[in-house]
Amino acid sequence: MDKKKEWIKCSAIVVGFYLIVYVLLVYFFPDFFTGFWHLGLILICLGLACADIWGLHWLIAHSDHTENDNYP
Repeated sequence: MDKKKEWIKCSAIVVGFYLIVYVLLVYFFPDFFTGFWHLGLILICLGLACADIWGLHWLIAHSDHTENDNYP
């Protein structure tokens, strides 16, 4: 397993997930996203995405389970 490729794949999934969550929240609750609430949600989504990406990077860097690797 190439750890850098695995980290990039996982990071793309995390960013896509938080983008979908953000879009769905704006779609279903449009009146809530005015003024500073909107900015706060953007900052929360960015913070959570960065924390998840950092955590995935750490987890992949410290995993040494190559015997259970199903990737070519």
